[in-house]
Amino acid sequence: MMATVSQYIESLTNSFERFSTLKDVVVLLDKHDNPQFSVGYDVVNFRVTVGGRAYILKCPLRRAHFSEKIYSSIERWRAADPQGMYVARYREFRNELLLFNELGQYMYADVILVETPQGESLGKYLLRVCDARDRDALGALARNFCYMSLWLLSGDLPYGDLLQRNIYVDDNNNPKLVNYELLSGDTSHKISGRVEKPYMSVVGMAVVFFVLACDPSLYRLFDRKAIFNLAILRTRVMDAITNAVKASGNEPMSALMAILTDTYGRFADVQDVVELLHTLTQRGPCTGEHEVVMEGLRGYDYPGDRKSVNFDTSRYDWVGALSDGAVAVNLGVKWGFVDATGAELIPLRFDWADDFSGGRSVVLTDDIYTLIDAEGNYVMPLCFEDMSWYAYAGVVKAMYDGLWGLYDRNGEQIIPPTYTRMGEPSEGLIAVSDGKYSGFVDYHGAMVFPLIYDEVSDFVDGVASVVREGKAMQITHKRS
Repeated sequence: MMATVSQYIESLTNSFERFSTLKDVVVLLDKHDNPQFSVGYDVVNFRVTVGGRAYILKCPLRRAHFSEKIYSSIERWRAADPQGMYVARYREFRNELLLFNELGQYMYADVILVETPQGESLGKYLLRVCDARDRDALGALARNFCYMSLWLLSGDLPYGDLLQRNIYVDDNNNPKLVNYELLSGDTSHKISGRVEKPYMSVVGMAVVFFVLACDPSLYRLFDRKAIFNLAILRTRVMDAITNAVKASGNEPMSALMAILTDTYGRFADVQDVVELLHTLTQRGPCTGEHEVVMEGLRGYDYPGDRKSVNFDTSRYDWVGALSDGAVAVNLGVKWGFVDATGAELIPLRFDWADDFSGGRSVVLTDDIYTLIDAEGNYVMPLCFEDMSWYAYAGVVKAMYDGLWGLYDRNGEQIIPPTYTRMGEPSEGLIAVSDGKYSGFVDYHGAMVFPLIYDEVSDFVDGVASVVREGKAMQITHKRS
């Protein structure tokens, strides 16, 4: 008997005597009186209260039982943080929830109850404090994140694909991890005495928090989530930030910037990263550095054609660049699109919206991403945890339950959610990883270079740097 979303909805909305041990479980409803939930590759997450306190109820799909790998991962994180300082608390219940199918057959399914950390998601937190220009809060977050990073990097936890969605921030600017059982990245693999680079996501976040503490306006200027995209950081703003940080005299931050710009197979020792982060926890963003960094960033020619916009922009909180004949605008908490004259194209109904490119835009609603067309119609289901659209390649990479898949411009699946990491399209190829080994696929999903490499870089002029069995080398591919 398969476990389905409809079976869980039926049991949770008629929950009397459906739970073996849990009591007072109430599923939260949206404004249309439908259960609030999100569906992943092999799990469905319901927002519930238990005894009046908010939780996420994780329920497995298909098998009705979580794998031992998931239980082992949860225990591993729990053992690393027994006091719950950095990770949300999980409670596992095996054979807990009674399910029925249309034939009257029944079974008991596993559930995992996850505390909802006090505070707000990282995205909502940053939007609020950056709009308020609260440098003190951002400076405290940068310092506290460095403390958490020291804890992560000093252990053997799989933090390699740490994303915004994995972090909540409390009222004291302390970060806490959620959905960590799905994080991947083998931090124990050594390469000639040096480790692989799963710490890049951690270093990238530390740099972003420091920069935002200097100039909070950058969060909106670089399209909110895009500022965490290493590829965008490296190509659009890295030089400006690097020069500004150097001018400020912040040596440990300059060293972290150097690590971020290293994309061609040279590996920093994780202990060096730990020492730099430790120095920053003691130093933090200094008051005198704010003005120096801001001055350096003000002189940068930020991307986007805003000169072609011909309307009163003061009626909006944020006005983006004219792209594909549309301008992303924000008022309050909602985003939409207008044309160059300010006439409405798509109503303000999204929680965030990227610029249009190639007739498509990535939008966010209730922390879930999808792709829309020029009329605002959904091209893909509203169910993805992260998403990037590459008009130049005609493909979308999207995360579903912690795994990346590939889709075309019409939402047709090219590669199902399979990979723990997926790079940017480059010269006809995309770097992918299964969490242990990496390789390359083409834009049609065909495997061009198998998953045999410990580490890979993107192709540049037909050449990519890779590491296999501890040996650095280069591979070539005909450009397309």
